[in-house]
Amino acid sequence: MKEFPVFVPDGADHFGAVITVPDSEPKGLVLLLTGTGAARSHRFQLWTRVARALSEQGLAVARLDYEGVGDSTGGIREIGLTLTQREAMAVLAFARRAIPVDQVAVVGNCSGAIAALGVAAQTPDCIGSVCILTRLLMPSTVNRIVISRRGSRLASFVRSNPLLHRVSQPFRGRRGKPSENVTISFHRALGHSRLFFLYGEEDTDAYNPKVKDSLNRLLGHHSAEERARFELQVLPGGSLSGFESLETQRLTIDTVVGWLTSCFGITPDGTREPSRAAQT
Repeated sequence: MKEFPVFVPDGADHFGAVITVPDSEPKGLVLLLTGTGAARSHRFQLWTRVARALSEQGLAVARLDYEGVGDSTGGIREIGLTLTQREAMAVLAFARRAIPVDQVAVVGNCSGAIAALGVAAQTPDCIGSVCILTRLLMPSTVNRIVISRRGSRLASFVRSNPLLHRVSQPFRGRRGKPSENVTISFHRALGHSRLFFLYGEEDTDAYNPKVKDSLNRLLGHHSAEERARFELQVLPGGSLSGFESLETQRLTIDTVVGWLTSCFGITPDGTREPSRAAQT
């Protein structure tokens, strides 16, 4: 495994990124997208650990700093729960010029999950997209406040106290309407790509009965073949927000790496599964 820091030109500015490549010929390329404001390694170096685990399975991986974050120049143009895919598409194109591959996949967390859907929608040979904590519904005012305060000491204290955590749930703001940007990307991506939505069992502000109903309505517009490309998993043991526990980090890494290797048809020993043509 080798890792290369790169700077992707963006006019007078640039995006900082790291490309991880396996020792053997890459079987595909994965793009990792953080949430708003997070550096390319993500919290607790989660994306660094995911990239290295995927590289051990024969996949190349690119992780990047958004504009105005980390080693990327420029200013942060947009704050909140939506991101344009400009930085992601630029780094993906750069990585593909450096590492010619036939297939790519993308992983995003929180607002990065929305960007990941957009990348998948725009990339015909994207075969899979992992979307962690995807906020399908536009959050209410209360929910926006909750999300913006997730990293505060008060939020950590509330989560660590079972009674306060349970009492606070009704105030998390589950109202909202489906985001048009998200739904358009969802439909376009599912037309050619597998989608994997991942939540924690306590992520009720992002995944709740209203979200389930909205997902069912979205899937209702697709054929049975396309619906089969969609998967959703709720991990036990708490919330994925902030990846604050070692167990949550381990579960997330194992789940993401396992799903992606399966998506690329890589067996546990790192080899590709034989094609259907080879089996006949």
